[in-house]
Amino acid sequence: DKLEWGPNPRVMSVATEQSIVVLRRTLLAARLRDTVAAVQLSQTEVAVSATDGSWPSRSVTTEMKLTGLDVSAANLLLWNGQDAEVYDIDTAGGGALPRTASFPSPSASMALNRDSIFRCGDRK
Repeated sequence: DKLEWGPNPRVMSVATEQSIVVLRRTLLAARLRDTVAAVQLSQTEVAVSATDGSWPSRSVTTEMKLTGLDVSAANLLLWNGQDAEVYDIDTAGGGALPRTASFPSPSASMALNRDSIFRCGDRK
């Protein structure tokens, strides 16, 4: 059996007689704003909940491999450096959060402020 770091510190490989596994370290994001918390559970899943318990926790699964998220009292913003998605936090209903927008956004960083989205890309 063999355990080695890859070409950078975010990659590790494990080789056994039966298989080879490559592991990639992923940093998960979390945000807390107003009374809403969002926590990234995996590369494609985010949990959203009310910190005051006023509505049940919900999760969002996307096809994007996420690189960031932000949350406001009304919306959840997810992005991957190429595309972005906005979800409505419907505090009255249950079930999945409805996606209200998706758009191309080659942005390294994004933020929500009320009903506005701010983005930063290409060091601008």
